Amino acid sequence: AISGYANGANLGAVSLHDWAAYEDAAGEDNWRLVEGYGTLIAAHGKRLPVRLDCPVSLIDHRGPRMRLVTPHGLVEADRVIVAVPTPIIADGDLAFDPPIDAKRDAAAALPLGLADKIFLGIRGDDYPHNAHLIGNPRTACTASYQIGYLGRPVVEAFFGGDCAEAIERESDPGAADFAIGELARLLGNDWRLRLQPLARTRWRAERFIRGSYSHARIGQFGQRRVLAQPHDDRIFFAGEACSASDFSTAHGAYETGIAAAEEALAADRRPRIVASMPLMTAPSPNPTDIATTQADPDPMPARAKPRRPFLRRLFGWIWKGALAFVIVSVLWVGIYRFINPPFTFTMLGDVLHGQLITKQWM
Repeated sequence: AISGYANGANLGAVSLHDWAAYEDAAGEDNWRLVEGYGTLIAAHGKRLPVRLDCPVSLIDHRGPRMRLVTPHGLVEADRVIVAVPTPIIADGDLAFDPPIDAKRDAAAALPLGLADKIFLGIRGDDYPHNAHLIGNPRTACTASYQIGYLGRPVVEAFFGGDCAEAIERESDPGAADFAIGELARLLGNDWRLRLQPLARTRWRAERFIRGSYSHARIGQFGQRRVLAQPHDDRIFFAGEACSASDFSTAHGAYETGIAAAEEALAADRRPRIVASMPLMTAPSPNPTDIATTQADPDPMPARAKPRRPFLRRLFGWIWKGALAFVIVSVLWVGIYRFINPPFTFTMLGDVLHGQLITKQWM
């Protein structure tokens, strides 16, 4: 049950090296947000032009600019940050052309376990605040309960691993009855009348998520580093599964996102030599039905110029120096043709030979 809560999977399916890295980096506190993580994430993206309901199904990176295929048309970009749950890459819902097999294999080695929650409301004011209970410590399928959640009349029931898988297959009333039954056995049968279902999660059933948080399969601990590695200095990866030690956490996902953004900005400042190749004709929706959206229209950096042989460069320097000397000499003579020179090298020679200085143009 403990591995089910921590990893969303049974201990027999989890790399111990992976779990040890998490435990070594973890602190003792779990900080909760009164407004919820959803409010925090929405606040972070409040000033960004976010387009929802626009999943990318293909990243075509064969040409100088990448093409992203979406239901609303093509989006072109020089750099892309991929931050999706691992099943989306492993199952091919997000594909790459040409394929990036190393990323797909890494994502498959880091599947999402399952941890779900059920929230129950408490009737009446007489309830413990921020209390914690374990439903039945003698069975693998039980929940961890937080009562008086954040001082509110709410019970949070937390299920993990195989138990979460079984509860997720239950109907809403069936899942709530399981949690209410465990609490009634702990707190007394009268609590059955005081508890009412409020909400539940079903992360496995979410189309673009399909689980809760990642764990490394046995022997696959190093795949987190493979997944996080940028591809061709153009495609960058982020998300909790890319964190070497803070996977399964919001701050782990956040930190990998910041790192990917910094790497993308640094790559954008570096010159890049791109081999010439034809662009793929990507399937596009009917232009009369769906508008094509394009990202930033700035051209990509110019290709680096090849260096010329040394003798050619030396000849170029001599030629440019001679030309500059002629131009300066002509300008010098032209100016002194109309203006008496204040002092010249010829006058300096006369002085050295004991002659007088004559400021007269010859």
